Amino acid sequence: MGEIGFININNVSRLPSQDAIEEECKELGLPEGELPAFEDNGVYKTLYGHQETCLHMEVSNDSRYIASCDTLKKINVVTWPNVFNMQSVCLEHSLPIQYMCMVGSEVVASISEPNPGSK
Repeated sequence: MGEIGFININNVSRLPSQDAIEEECKELGLPEGELPAFEDNGVYKTLYGHQETCLHMEVSNDSRYIASCDTLKKINVVTWPNVFNMQSVCLEHSLPIQYMCMVGSEVVASISEPNPGSK
């Protein structure tokens, strides 16, 4: 699954130590390479909603929205800081997304790859 993580710099000191993380992984029986969630301590927040690799993310000028796109030609727009509040999903691209950006505070512009052989 594709995901984007956000760390609250003001609360970094609350992140657990490497030893504490390893101990929690053992207690939870997590597979090698998987980490426990840090959302509960207010330090880390994960933006979900992509089933494949995230290619790009952009924050609106007023910091109210986050737009992100993935390799499945999908664009999600969520609110910030409540990243579970989905505002919009764009599935209109028939070709892979080459670039995406926020224009102002409420418009997302995106560009697909050109058709093979076109100029």
